[in-house]
Amino acid sequence: MAHPPDGRTSSGRTRTGLLLAATAFAAACSFDYAAGGATPDELLDEVPETELSEVTHTVVRNGRVVAEIHAREVRNFPRRGVTELHDVRYTEYDRAGEPVTTGSADFARYHSASEDADVAGAVRLRSESQGVLLHAAALRWDDERRRLSSGAEHAVEVSRDDGSQVRGRGLEVDVRSKTIRFTAPVTGTLVTGDAAAE
Repeated sequence: MAHPPDGRTSSGRTRTGLLLAATAFAAACSFDYAAGGATPDELLDEVPETELSEVTHTVVRNGRVVAEIHAREVRNFPRRGVTELHDVRYTEYDRAGEPVTTGSADFARYHSASEDADVAGAVRLRSESQGVLLHAAALRWDDERRRLSSGAEHAVEVSRDDGSQVRGRGLEVDVRSKTIRFTAPVTGTLVTGDAAAE
């Protein structure tokens, strides 16, 4: 069998051609992370480690259920210390197992290091024990201060079972003292005794 003039076999040329083609393909497909302005580590921060659907988290203390959180979707980012929840529903129970606080939101972001949380999109909180219903576009929970706030940019509406209804911005709820205040002017109706004041 005659060999090609260059001294290589046909199969040798084929292998060399495939190797060159593979090298060219790999070079063409390499990612230029710097061009996008993000490093590989920064890109990994944007990728959830886990994604779960239809999740219910039950909090049990001393053998009894004290709260339940249900979410349509949960995405966990441990490198950032963040968990994101979509279509969230929350229920807190008393010692008799009756709901005392319920809530819902389109989105929530929980920060594991501080245990703070941000909720947004059709936020609704209802306290059965206080007879208070709260509607907001966005709220922030400060766990260390035990304070719920809306910020000056988001309007909040608070209504009570007695017919009181107040709307304003800059809501601050202090859970320890059980007080609600607004840092900006409000409008609405406040029922005191048998009279209603506007």
